[in-house]
Amino acid sequence: MSNYEPVKIRVAAYFQLGQKEQSESGAYKAQMDYYTALIDSQDIWESAGIYYDLKLATKAEGRPELNRLLGECRAGKVDLIITKSLSGIENNVQKLLGLVKELSELDPPVGVYFESVGINTLSSESTVILKSMLLLAEDESKNKHHHLPFSDTFESFRRPEKNSDRDRDTDI
Repeated sequence: MSNYEPVKIRVAAYFQLGQKEQSESGAYKAQMDYYTALIDSQDIWESAGIYYDLKLATKAEGRPELNRLLGECRAGKVDLIITKSLSGIENNVQKLLGLVKELSELDPPVGVYFESVGINTLSSESTVILKSMLLLAEDESKNKHHHLPFSDTFESFRRPEKNSDRDRDTDI
């Protein structure tokens, strides 16, 4: 029998809670239970902690737990971060790509696993997929804001307001 123990992957989870979610007592506990069970379910994983911030700030500087987690990564204490979505860590595409690059270049490298899309940033094929998805998401966000005035205009065509002069001429 061998005394060989496989090296465990130190996994940390990161999530954000909105103020409304935080006030619902079960949301925090559900997230903590979910990530604890997920990490515990993998024999080769060991927990490096579960970190969360309130969705009060959109920038990483305003999220103390994210900053603490990144500090742990830079100190070599985390191998993999699990988060739900692409915007779970950073909303700005360029900043997220920069952060992913920085984490992958650490010694040891740190990956980010985005659950919603099944991407681990340390796999070679994920880089192209991640960049494409982030650029599409950014474009979609820009287009959504760009098309808002048009949608208001379109809505006015669907429900025209009565023009009293025109309506008077066409009434029978």
